[in-house]
Amino acid sequence: RRMEEKREESSGSAPPSTQDADNNNNSNTDNNSAADDQPPQVVRAIFFFNNPQSIGDVLSLHFFEPRYRCMISRAVEDHKEFVYLAVGSPTAQVGDVGCIAKLDVCEVEPDGRAFVEASIVRYVVITAHWVEPDTGGLAYCTCRNPTLPLLTDMIRADKLLAVHRFGLMNSFLRSSQNSQYIVHTMRGFLNVHSDPTDPYDNGNMVGQFTDGDIITGDSNTPIGPPPYFWLRVIHPIVGWSVSMTGGFEWLEPQNRLKSEYRMLLSHSSLSVVALGTSSQIESATNLLCARTGLERTELRLEPIRVFAHATMLFFDFYSALSDITGDAEKAQLHA
Repeated sequence: RRMEEKREESSGSAPPSTQDADNNNNSNTDNNSAADDQPPQVVRAIFFFNNPQSIGDVLSLHFFEPRYRCMISRAVEDHKEFVYLAVGSPTAQVGDVGCIAKLDVCEVEPDGRAFVEASIVRYVVITAHWVEPDTGGLAYCTCRNPTLPLLTDMIRADKLLAVHRFGLMNSFLRSSQNSQYIVHTMRGFLNVHSDPTDPYDNGNMVGQFTDGDIITGDSNTPIGPPPYFWLRVIHPIVGWSVSMTGGFEWLEPQNRLKSEYRMLLSHSSLSVVALGTSSQIESATNLLCARTGLERTELRLEPIRVFAHATMLFFDFYSALSDITGDAEKAQLHA
C-alpha cells in the first residue's frame, strides 16, 4: 500500500489499475474516455464518527482504540491523512462520501494514544473497502474525488431536485420483482401505519411485523422518497411501513432487481453507484433512464469501473495475509 502511494506521489498520477470513472459532471456516464481524464484513487484508513463535517472544519480528536492507534501511527509516518466518515454506522459502503482529514498536530503518548488536530481538506467517494487483519478492526478504502455535485455545494432548490431524482431511482432499484419483501427489525418489530407521515406517531398504527415476516407491497405505488422510503403494504396487513432509514434496510426485496445490474444505493451522497465494465455501466444507465423517465444529465449516478483481475489479486493478497501469523512471512508477502 505504501509503495503504491509513494509511487503516486513521485509520478503525480495513479497506477493504471486504479483509474476510475470520467470526472466530467455533465457526462458522468461517458466511460470510454481516456484514462488520463479519470480521477486517481488513493488508499486511506477510515475513522468512523457520527458528526458530519465540512471542508475547512478542524477536528480535535483523542484516539485510544487499538485500531485508531495503528491508523495514526501509520499516517504520521506516511501521508498524514485519513478518511473521516460520518454515515451513521461503523461500516463503509461503496459510494459513501467522506472527507479527507489532514493532520495538523499529533501528540502520541507512550502507550500509543494520540491527541490530534486535523483539517478537513476535501470530499472523496469510496470505491472499495475492507478491514485489514491483525489491526483490531482498522478499515481501509480506496477513494477518489466525487464526479457528482455534492449536496453541500447546492442551493436549496437544487437539493430538493436531487432528492426527488434520487427518490425515483430508489423506488425503481429497491422494488422487488415479485413484490415481496423480507422484514428486518432492530427491536423485534416494525410498525405498520395508516398513512406515510410520521413513523414515530403511534396514533395511526394499524399493526406490526416481526423479524423474518414476508410481506407483499403494492407494485403500483412507488416506494416513497428519503428519508423514510415508505412502502405501501397490501398483505398480510394493509398500510404503510418504513422500508429504509439511515442505511438500515427494514424491508429487503426478496427478488432484488438491482443485483442483476450491479447497482448500489448510496444514501450519504443520494446517488446510485454503478459497478462494472464500461458496457455494463452503459447498460445500467440506459435502464435507469428508461425506468425513471430521467435524462442522463439528470441521473445521480456515480460510475465505478471494475477491474476484475486487479481486484482478484488484491483480495488474494489479503486472504493470504490473514492466514499467516509469523512476522517474517508477513514481511516477505508485503515485499
